[in-house]
Order: sequence, then structure tokens, then C-alpha cells
Amino acid sequence: MRTSKKALSLFIALMLAVMAAFGLMAACSGGERDATESSEGAGYVSGTPLGIIFERESVTLAEGDRASLYYDVPTDGNRYTGGIAWVSSDESVATVESGIVTAKKEGETTVTATVNGTNYSASCLVTVTAAKGDDYVAKVLNVGVKSDVKNFGYYDYVTRTYSGMEIDLAYMIADELGYDEVKFVTVDPSEREDDLQSGAVDMVIATYSITEERRELVNFSAPYYTDSVQVLLGREYSSISSLKSVSDFPTYLETSKKTVTVGTVEDTTAFSAFNDYCAEELITWESPLLRDYFVNETFADYEACWEALEAGETDAFIADHSILQSYAGGSSRYRFLSDEFSEQQYGVATALESDIADDVNAVVDMFLADGTIDALLASYGLA
Repeated sequence: MRTSKKALSLFIALMLAVMAAFGLMAACSGGERDATESSEGAGYVSGTPLGIIFERESVTLAEGDRASLYYDVPTDGNRYTGGIAWVSSDESVATVESGIVTAKKEGETTVTATVNGTNYSASCLVTVTAAKGDDYVAKVLNVGVKSDVKNFGYYDYVTRTYSGMEIDLAYMIADELGYDEVKFVTVDPSEREDDLQSGAVDMVIATYSITEERRELVNFSAPYYTDSVQVLLGREYSSISSLKSVSDFPTYLETSKKTVTVGTVEDTTAFSAFNDYCAEELITWESPLLRDYFVNETFADYEACWEALEAGETDAFIADHSILQSYAGGSSRYRFLSDEFSEQQYGVATALESDIADDVNAVVDMFLADGTIDALLASYGLA
């Protein structure tokens, strides 16, 4: 395992991420994500770039290999859709075109990307090693991730790519451990432990909350993100700001003669956490006047839970705050209750007997210590 060299670039990334609302996030390594820009359609105004940053300072390829160099272009608002100029300092070693590097011969070259019309540029050192033999087998890391949680793990069925901070974290861990390739597998909350124990995946990074019960089944790294559970309501409940406003609920519900249908995702602890919080904080919770008005309806995933709320099929959506925020954003159609409960700490999980558990945990510890994870969270607006 190599010592991290990212401290300076990550500090710059953190500062730019604070300045920017959002940008193009990617990684300087081979992978399954597309490094090219895409049009936003007629009438779209590209954001003004504030800089350009490679997520990694270097990449190593074997002769004949190709890899995408991913980067971040923070902006003052809209996503940047302008051009990037690419240059290799020694094209006999490796060439670059539209962010795709092709290794030619052993040696080193510096690939520089410059934002068109600006002085903003970033460089990535490319080292080319001897070609791999015919019997070489690529070292692949299979990672279980979410596909329906924006900013963490989200699968785009149009581009057929995953994105999010957990996706980027998986690439970064794989690079530190010397893997050649990362393959993502969407995991169901009810099957994460089984997928690890069966060897279907090598590790899981999927908004996976650390609990004592789960520690008996899988190994967890130190937490890389801490969140809490919240309640998102439709605007028809605009008079209610907190679950502690108990007098507002019975008045509204008795008048409207309806229940509050609460949507949660199957095999998550959201509704039980909601019940525990209410039982502890609300004196009248055990009264049928209040408790019996809340009915839980479960859904297969967060996307389905959100769509039910949008369609008016449910009245509330309970989940971790960051997950709710990724769907509701700044929409005025929904209201976050002020109550925050049941702290959730996300960890990288590996099987109990996994050969890579200690190494994965050590890499996460390093990323926490050197600011890598802080910068990564900031780039997705999660800091």
C-alpha cells in the first residue's frame, strides 16, 4: 500500500468545492465511467469554470493499455459543458485524446488538461510499464453499491454508468490496493451480508450503517460519513414543523379523517427508528389518537419511495437526511421536520474472513486522516 500524495491537491479541491455549487466529478484512472463532456440541450448555459482538478496526481499503465483521465471542473453555478484541451509532454510514451490516454512505450509523460479560453490547467503523471504477458490476469475488485441514492451511489440507465461519492471512494481504494479494474454490483439492503459472505462482492460501499448486530456478520471500516434519520412531509402539512408539535397532528388528522402513510425502504431501520424516537420524545405517542394514525408502507428502493411521495400515494418519506436531500433538494413542495434521530454512520464493509479487510480499513483510515474523504464529501455537497 502506497503513502497518499494527495494532501495539497485535495486541499485545493476542498476550497474549490466550497466555491462551486457543483461540477464534473471523475477520477484519474481506468474505469467504466465516460470522461467526455455531454451536451445539456438547446438553451443550456454552461457554468463559468473556477478551475480544473485531477482527482489523482498519477496513474500507471502497461504498454498498450488505455485509460480515461477523470477530472473536476468546479463552476459558479451550472455544469461546465465547454471544451478541454489535452496535451501529452511525450507522445512517444503515451498519447491523449479527449481524456483517453493510450500507453505506447515504457517511460513517463505528463498529461495536461486546460479549460478552453482560460489559464486553468491540471496535470497527471502517466507512468508506462512493460506490456503484460499473454497469461496476465487483471486484478478486479468487485464492489457492492447502491443504484438509487444520488450523490452516494446512483446508476444512470441512459449512460449505463454509476456515479456518487461512494463510487469515487471505491475507485480510490482500488487504486491504493493495486487493483487493475473495478466492477460495480447493485446490492439489495437485505442481501448485503449474503453477498459478502458468498464472495459475490469483495466489499460493500452502499450507505451501509454500522450497527452492533451487523458487526457480528461483517467487518466495517471506520465511518466515512455520519448522518441521521429525518421525516420529509408533503406541503399539505405546512403547519407542522416537528414531531414534537403533537397538538397539530391530531387536530389535522381528526379534521381530515385520514391517516399518515409513511414510506420507507424495505429492510431498513427507518420506521423502527421513527417509532423509537416518538415513543421516547412524545408523551402522547402511545395514545391511539396519535400512534395509530401513522401507517408504514415499504418499497423496494429509494427511487420507488420517492415516486410514491411525489404521486401522493404516501404522505411522508423517512430515511437518512442526505438521502432525502438528494431527492427533495430545495423543492418547496416538501417540508423537512426539524427532528433528527438515530445517528447513522456509514462504513465500508468486507466479509469477516476477508483477506483484504485489514488493507481496506487501513486505506479508509488514511483517507480520513489526510483529508481525502473530507474533500470528496465536499465535492458532492455532503460536507
